[in-house]
Amino acid sequence: MTNVLRLAAFSQNGQGGNPAGVAFYDEMPSAKEIMLITKEVDY
Repeated sequence: MTNVLRLAAFSQNGQGGNPAGVAFYDEMPSAKEIMLITKEVDY
């Protein structure tokens, strides 16, 4: 699995918000890799 941080912007006390998966790469991943990551984080 890719090391992806799961964050929620505009959340309050750990509830609600807008979910986002954040990953840091030296180079932009391919479109196929991006789709696999979104599947992994279930977004």
